[in-house]
Amino acid sequence: MSKPETIRIDEVEYVRKDSLQNIDMSNVSLVRTRNAGVHVGTVESRDANTLKLSNSRRIWRWRGANCLSQLAMEGCDVTCDYTRISMMIPKLELTNCDVCEVILMTNVAVKNIMEALTWKK
Repeated sequence: MSKPETIRIDEVEYVRKDSLQNIDMSNVSLVRTRNAGVHVGTVESRDANTLKLSNSRRIWRWRGANCLSQLAMEGCDVTCDYTRISMMIPKLELTNCDVCEVILMTNVAVKNIMEALTWKK
């Protein structure tokens, strides 16, 4: 019997923790944009026009870190109701004119963000 990849409880979808081990945490960055918010994902490529992320999550808001630098180094409080982190998407393309900051994250922060529960309304 195969193992399920996700499970849904009370309309919230959860991802298997062991499925996150496939993410290469050595190249995960926090990306701040002017118009598209804050994203965490693996930087696949960057050229003059676009930055491409894989296994990306959008961070809508957070508590437990006072700035993006701390968020990239330590993560945030993923247990409080205030923090909202979106579902993971396989591919995301951002325009370079919109990208204003890229911070390479620590393994501790990546684990914190990637294992956070998905916020859904």
